[in-house]
Amino acid sequence: TGVNAGTHYLAIIDSGSTASRAHCFSFETPEGWSLDSDVEPLFAPMIDEDDIEKVKPGISKLVGDPEGLGEHMDKLIGTISVTIPSDHHASTPVLLWATAGMRTIPEDDQSTILFFARSRLKQSPFLFRDSMARVIS
Repeated sequence: TGVNAGTHYLAIIDSGSTASRAHCFSFETPEGWSLDSDVEPLFAPMIDEDDIEKVKPGISKLVGDPEGLGEHMDKLIGTISVTIPSDHHASTPVLLWATAGMRTIPEDDQSTILFFARSRLKQSPFLFRDSMARVIS
C-alpha cells in the first residue's frame, strides 16, 4: 500500500546511557511510495545537531522512578510536539531506541522502564505501537 505524495515526518528518541535526545526528520515521498519501493526518500533533520536538547539522566537511571521517567518522556514528547507540525502529529511515528545504559541493567528493569515509557508514548498525539520502543544493540 502506497502513501500520498508529500512531506512526512519521523521522530526517533535516542535514549543513551547519560541522556535522551529527540531527533525529528522530515522526508518527501512520491505518490504511491511504500517501504518496498526502490526509491529511497531523503530524510532531512529538522533540528540542528547542536540544538538538540539532552534530557538527563539516561532512562536506565530511572528504574524505580516512574514519575521521573514520565517527566523525562514528557520533555522529549514536548520537543517533538513543537518541532513536528501539529496537523501531522497523528501520522508521525515516534521510535524509542534505548542503547548502552539499558543494555547494562537486568532484563526485568529494562522491561519495567520500557513499559512506563511506552505508556507515556501511547498517551501522546503521535503514532506509536509497543514494538516501536526497544533496546537496540
